[in-house]
Amino acid sequence: MLGTLPSDNVFKLIKSIADRDSKSLLNDLNEIGQLSVDYFRLMDLVLETLQLLSFAKVSEEVFEELNLKKEEAIELLNLFSEEDLQLLYQIGLIAKRDMELAPSLSSGFDMALLRMVTFIPNELMETKKKVEPLESEKNKQLSTEEDDQPLLETLPTSETRTRGTRTRNQRNQRNQRNQRNQRNQRKCLRIIELLTNPK
Repeated sequence: MLGTLPSDNVFKLIKSIADRDSKSLLNDLNEIGQLSVDYFRLMDLVLETLQLLSFAKVSEEVFEELNLKKEEAIELLNLFSEEDLQLLYQIGLIAKRDMELAPSLSSGFDMALLRMVTFIPNELMETKKKVEPLESEKNKQLSTEEDDQPLLETLPTSETRTRGTRTRNQRNQRNQRNQRNQRNQRKCLRIIELLTNPK
């Protein structure tokens, strides 16, 4: 009878869903299938647990009002986001309505929980957990780059050194050319002077 089914079994089913552990879920469903179970009531227990977890997202004090193992309930709560719980609850409601259309109530219940494993977007929680460290690391990197920028600007790069060498060479070449022109001009003036004032 369902009355002999501990609440731990329901928690175990939901934890397998949160972990996307289809193999463990099927094993648990097979074990439950060996019992004389009211699958409609079992679906109600799953829905009630999901509802409880949704309320606990607002305040964990609800655990104290019920005869539940608080540590296990909190551990299960941390595996889900609010979006996950809402989606699972909606899947369960629709599955309960359609269970009579299945070949058997047990297969209808089993398919409902497998559907939860398949469609639960639990990567949303993983993404949220990764986003904050990534943003923090990115901001830290940007801050480091800004702090290092003045120092980098003062350090001579290979391009800067090459440009400086090229400029010095060009300046030396201009000086040498000017000096040659000046010598040539003095020679020309000397020649003109000799031609105009022969001795």
